[in-house]
Amino acid sequence: MPEKIYYLKKIKRKVYKKTCNCPNPIITAGVPAKIIPKGKFSSSFWVDVLINKYKNHLPIERQISEMKEYGLNISSGTIFGGLKKIYSLYLKPLYSAMGRSLREADHFHADESGWHLFAKIDNKGNYNWFIWVFISKDIALFVLHPTRSARVPLKSLFNIEPEEIKMIKGPIVNPKEKKIINVDKFSSYKVLERLGLVELAF
Repeated sequence: MPEKIYYLKKIKRKVYKKTCNCPNPIITAGVPAKIIPKGKFSSSFWVDVLINKYKNHLPIERQISEMKEYGLNISSGTIFGGLKKIYSLYLKPLYSAMGRSLREADHFHADESGWHLFAKIDNKGNYNWFIWVFISKDIALFVLHPTRSARVPLKSLFNIEPEEIKMIKGPIVNPKEKKIINVDKFSSYKVLERLGLVELAF
């Protein structure tokens, strides 16, 4: 197994002095971009952390312990703080863009399955949530939600909020504009059909 090395790189930049009388200032190249602006660590460092956590299933505390063995002392708060910034800067906007792209399709596949959490969230009385998947030609979008209600496909596929559902009476799109959705015979998908949004393909 190849040896892994962590190192701190200190750059002492040379101070340049003008040797001419021209009015323009000295222009130097900017520093390389970082995945977290003004962050302490390089992009390759965060790539290594993310791959170890989500691909190799290596907990953050174990990664920190390994880093210390190579002389890099870093707190868990620094790592988790960086992961939160990566989420807000990149993953959340990417997920939103995937949702918008999904809604542009005219043919979907959808399914849902039970998903158990390790902590109670949003005052739900148990740990039983559901993982939904919506697939178009280009996008596979997973949605974690506490219920199996029709509000999940309505929001994910048509951006219709639960409050708007009560105001909808009868079909809301031209029959020729209906989208096709491949699903099982679960009742939540039939709500979309009653609203005239989709044609069900079992």
